Amino acid sequence: MKKTPSAIPRVNPDPQPDPSPPAEARGSSPSLWLYAALVFFAVLFLSLAFRMDHRDWPGFLINLSSEIIGALIILILVDRRLRDRDVRLLRGFKATTAMTLRRMVSREMRHIVSYGRILDHQLEAIERPYYLPRPGLDHLLEEAKTMGFILTGASGSGKSVVLQRFTRHQVEDLLMRPGTSPIPVIVPSKNWKDPDVTEILKHTIQGYHNVPGRLIDKWLLRGRLMCIFDFVDELTVNPDLAGKIDDFRRSYPLNRVIVSTWPLRLKSDCLQGLNRIDVPAFTADEIRRIRQMRLRASA
Repeated sequence: MKKTPSAIPRVNPDPQPDPSPPAEARGSSPSLWLYAALVFFAVLFLSLAFRMDHRDWPGFLINLSSEIIGALIILILVDRRLRDRDVRLLRGFKATTAMTLRRMVSREMRHIVSYGRILDHQLEAIERPYYLPRPGLDHLLEEAKTMGFILTGASGSGKSVVLQRFTRHQVEDLLMRPGTSPIPVIVPSKNWKDPDVTEILKHTIQGYHNVPGRLIDKWLLRGRLMCIFDFVDELTVNPDLAGKIDDFRRSYPLNRVIVSTWPLRLKSDCLQGLNRIDVPAFTADEIRRIRQMRLRASA
């Protein structure tokens, strides 16, 4: 007799949690133009102070200039400090000098990098301390990501873990190539409250970082987004969602769409053009190895 999803043994007692935005979306870091303006005015006030013959103004201008320099130092130390993760990312950058300068100056590049770093941090926070590599499956996902795909698998097969690790790899690529790499947006089922797919994507992105809506509209038109819908069993319960995704794909055909759900039977005209990739159930040997890794991690 064929096993139903509920009858398949679960390797992990608890389901993999969904990524969620931080409590407060972080704002943009200070622009380099702000630093340049502060330096310019500090130098201007100093030069005026040494040229003026008035008794009071030179001292005032020197004090004002010193305050500006102090504020500049605070901004550099507090808002532009390098964390350990940032240092590792900088060491891994293979971008050219031109791309690096563009990333430092361009407001759009700063938004992309800030969003990517926060999403990476949130995905890292829910990552399990153990993982069984599945290179064959990872290879299939990499090959299919250009055209998009549907990832299916029974409950407990590890779909969410596979999808989140796939998303982290895309985020790492985005941080290395923010000007060209697709921008991953992972939408858990709990975020599906608005019937408009574009509004859901905007709300999800802005939950991680305060990206202007107009900029997200530009990304949609350019095809910069990799839309990852982790629906679990929602497409089985509400098949109309597939139609809404198809409407979105017709409106923004350049963006990549990835859907994760239980094994399902869709209408023949739904989600056409997306490759279907089945997550195989764990073998008895794989279940044994995962349990051993879980015991070592909890020891």
